[in-house]
Formats: sequence, structure tokens, C-alpha cells
Amino acid sequence: MKNEKQYISDIIGKRGITKKHLFNDGYYSIIAGGVGTGKSTFTCKGLAKILNCKSSEILLIAPLVAIEQQLIAKGNAEKQDLTQAFFKVDNVPVCTYAALMNKIKAKTLSPQIKYFVFDEAHQLITSESYAKYGAFFLKWLDDNGIQALFLTATPMALLTYEHGKKPFKEVLGVKSNVKVDKIIFTTEKDLLTHVKYFARNKMFIAVQTVVEAQKLEKQLNDCMPGSAKAIFSKTHDKATDEMRTVADKIIKTEQFPEGVQFVIVNGAYTEGMEIQTKCESALVKLPSVTAIVQAVGRLRKGVDDVVVVLSKDQFYAQTKRSFDEFNKFLIEYRKADELLKRELLLGMYSIQKEHFGHEFVNIHSMNGYVPDYQINMPLYHSFEINLYDAKRLYCENDEISNDQFEQLEAIFKPYFPNSKFVRLTQEGMTSKEDDYDNDMRAFLSDLNNERVYTEQNKNGITVDQVCRKVMQLRKEYNIFSKRPVQCTRSLNNAIDKYGYKMGKRSSQRIKDVFGRATGEKVTFYLMERTQKQS
Repeated sequence: MKNEKQYISDIIGKRGITKKHLFNDGYYSIIAGGVGTGKSTFTCKGLAKILNCKSSEILLIAPLVAIEQQLIAKGNAEKQDLTQAFFKVDNVPVCTYAALMNKIKAKTLSPQIKYFVFDEAHQLITSESYAKYGAFFLKWLDDNGIQALFLTATPMALLTYEHGKKPFKEVLGVKSNVKVDKIIFTTEKDLLTHVKYFARNKMFIAVQTVVEAQKLEKQLNDCMPGSAKAIFSKTHDKATDEMRTVADKIIKTEQFPEGVQFVIVNGAYTEGMEIQTKCESALVKLPSVTAIVQAVGRLRKGVDDVVVVLSKDQFYAQTKRSFDEFNKFLIEYRKADELLKRELLLGMYSIQKEHFGHEFVNIHSMNGYVPDYQINMPLYHSFEINLYDAKRLYCENDEISNDQFEQLEAIFKPYFPNSKFVRLTQEGMTSKEDDYDNDMRAFLSDLNNERVYTEQNKNGITVDQVCRKVMQLRKEYNIFSKRPVQCTRSLNNAIDKYGYKMGKRSSQRIKDVFGRATGEKVTFYLMERTQKQS
């Protein structure tokens, strides 16, 4: 049966979703649709009809890049200050998180706006970069009894989060249209090694920082001049005019730039991007499940292999330090009197502002008692979410354990249900399937107590023949190494893994047809089962 694509507007019609479902006094609602399922399009074209209101009464709030994508696609983004003004897409007002916050603080928000829709809503809870907005907006909504609708492709964090009296509730969910053949988990730190191994034609690469993007761009262009383009925020001080032009072209055409094999983006730039070019492979080194799913979801035509590089960089340690520091602060704060509470808040504010470059604590009132929930609990929760993700995406050793692999598959499976999950180990790529294991065990079992000769002769199987059989099985089951593996090394790894060993090398004189020993000697090993083989 043909798997038809599902879009938000179609599903809403089939399920009979009404205003009551979307805006209810008991909860904040989420439209949880996969990347590319038309969440923003529904808001700009279909929501007003359901709400029986004017399009101008709806405000769509989104990250800057997502708005850029919308405006450029509509052809009306020429030389506009997107960080300060409100714009319209299909007659629906659109603004950035920063613009809405400024309007609220200045008390200049138009009373005509009745419905607030937050796009890329996962960022408000899970991202440190957007945490100050999450804390501010959620408190503002709660304090003023304002209903809001949240749009996201990665709803897990939102669904487990509660603020005040209004828990989030998923009212609609469709799977992503993005198809992924294989998701490969690896802990390799050298990104260039992975790029060289997995790249075939068009490769999409997502890393955490601008510095990482620029480093990889230089490494690739040193090898293949002009093959790589690093794309990040156009307002960044390292952004060049050429990069800005390429970034606009990618957003407008939704295609890889002509003549470019590698498009490299930093994690903050993935929201709003759509790429309609078929990718053979994608390499993603980002610090959370949410960020990885969002990045892969931008490849609208699908991707054959997604290589998820499990980070062993400083993110885990930095996040844990920040989380522990804030947790200690909360313990002290709750024990303090009102005067000390004020001093603690000011101290934490200055420390965390220096660490993160934004307000860690939204101080709504410094004149009296400040309730715990006002101490930027959304950011506190974001640390919990990020630490939770980091633990799952962090490997103590160079190998991914079986338990970790099972956990990772369980996380990604809901987003990419038809994908095959494999892991890249030090020895090679291994799938969960038992076929290779069974065939290899059977092959070695047949060799048990047999002589394996070192050179070609008429006496029996040779090391070279055994190596070729091992490599044949590896190829048959799509098990390949991250670097070329010599036959003998591959054989030794397989023998050790499945509980065998090559005994000490021995020699014997070859006998003639009459059973007499000749002067020529042949060398062989004895294949033996070890104690660990049951």
C-alpha cells in the first residue's frame, strides 16, 4: 500500500479539530507535526477559518531564521529589520521572539491580537539560547490568562513540561514526511574522517558552533577547493557577504548551491531551512536529540545515511556544571529570608549573564518576595532536558554500549519509524540483526579444530581463504569499517569476537603419496574454541 504524505491541514479537517480543541482554559495545546507537514502554512492560511476570526487577530511568533525563510519564499524580505518589526505572511502578522518581548515590555502590543501561536516551540523549553524567551512568555501567558498554541516537530520536552496551572497537551500529531534509510550512531571525534568515508554526492552537515562549521569548511576546501560552504546567521560577526548571498539562495531556492558538495550549518541555523535536494548522506554532531531531529528534518527529499556523531566535547560537562550550580542556588534561595533572596537573585543574575550572555533569571519584582516559579523555572527545566539528552548522547568509552544503542534507537524510532538503526564501532559498522552473527558463528564452528595454513597449498584451507570469507560476509550484511581494514586484522577481530582463537603457529613436513616426509615444511594454525564460547 502506498504511504501517502500527511499534512496538518488535511488531518485537522479529518479529525474535526475546532477552536475548543486548540484554545482551552485547561491547557496549552501543541500541534506536533513532523518537519515539512505544514504547521506554519496552516497557521497562515487555515487557522483563522477555524477560529472564525480575522487573520490580523492571529500572531505567529518564530525564531529569526524561520521568519527569514517565510519572507524570502514570499519575495518580500528586502532590507527589512526582522528583529524589531512585525511582518505579514498571507495576511497573518509574524514577528520574532525578541520583537514580541519588546512589545510586551513596552506595553505597546496591539489589542487587536487575540491568538498567539509559537512556532519552533521546543526552543522555548530545551534551548539555552531561547530560554529567556521561554521564561518570559510562559509567565506572561500564565499571569494574564492568555491562551496560546505551540507548534513543534519534536514535542517530547513540551509534553512533559508544566508551567503554573496549564500543562501542555498534544491535540494533533503527524509523522514527519522525511524518509531516512539508515541512522548510524558513532562516537568518532574526527569529523573529517567521517565526511571522507560517508560522503558520496550531496552531503548535509550540522555542527553545534560557528567555529566548528568554519573549521570543517576549511578542512574540506583544502582537500577539494570550493566543495564546501559553511552557513550560519547572517548577523554573526564572522559572516561574509558571500555567505549571506549563499544563505539567502538556499532559503529561497530550497536547493544545494550549484557546484557545492557539502553544506555545513551550525545548530542555530537549521530552523526555517528547507532543502529539496536529495542527499546521499548527512552528518550531524549536535548536543541533543531535539537538535538532531530538527536538523535531519530539514532534508525534505529524504536522506540515505544519517551519521549521528555522539559528542564527547565539552557540552556534557558544561551543562552539568551549570545545572549543578543552579540547583545549589535554588536550595540556598529557598532557605533564605526575603532580604537574602534578593541578594542571591542579583548574584545569580550577574554570574549567569556572564556565562550565557543573557538573563538567566527574569527578575519580575525586586521589591518583595519572589515566588520560586518566577526564578526562571523554564530555564531550570531546559537544563534538565539538555542534561537528559546529553547523558544519552554521551559515551564514557570509545564504543557505544548495547544499552546505549537500545536507548538511542528508542528515542529516534518515533521520528523515523521506517529507518534501519546501525552503530559504527571501532571495528566496523554493526546492525542489530543476527544474520551476520549466525553465519559467522557457523563458519567458525566448521573450522573448529581444523588446521588453517599460512600459504596456498594442497593441504586445506588457508588464512587468505578464511579472510576472504570474513570480508564476503561483512560485505553481504553491509558491515564496513570507518577506515580500511586489512583482511588479517578483520579476521582476528572476528575470531576473538565470536569466541575462538588461532592457536600457536606450528610446522610439519609435507608427506609424499607413500607417507614419507619430504624436506619441505608447511606452516599452519589450529583453530580452537575458547572458554568464553558457550
